[in-house]
Amino acid sequence: MNGQGREHRSEAVADREGASQRGTSEERTDRGGGLGSGARSGAPRGSEQWTQRVIRVVAVVSGHVQGVGYRYFVRERARATGLAGSARNLLDGRVEVVLEGSEDDVRAVLAALDGPEAPGTVTGVVHRTEPAQGGSAFTTE
Repeated sequence: MNGQGREHRSEAVADREGASQRGTSEERTDRGGGLGSGARSGAPRGSEQWTQRVIRVVAVVSGHVQGVGYRYFVRERARATGLAGSARNLLDGRVEVVLEGSEDDVRAVLAALDGPEAPGTVTGVVHRTEPAQGGSAFTTE
């Protein structure tokens, strides 16, 4: 974020914050564990060969993001990293972005949604993680 009032938080964070305020220890486990979260392949011990976990994230982007090439910006980022999913305009002026693929690539494109190269004016990005569906292409609607 660059300090222009942009909001970027996941529903998992909001759930944890709400649980904290209620005095419970509720925590969603749909977020990645960072380095070493991939499953070990069948390679011999010491080969350090890991497979990347596949995730699916649905993000809703707020601000002046329609009519400025925003969906095509997302499409190019997603295709460059081999992600599946879609970007579509919503009736209320927001853009819904679905990203599916390796966790690192999804997180990189997710971070770019309100980055300095994003067209228009992004005021917020809210996202949630869903079960992967095995998509193979990225489309704009």
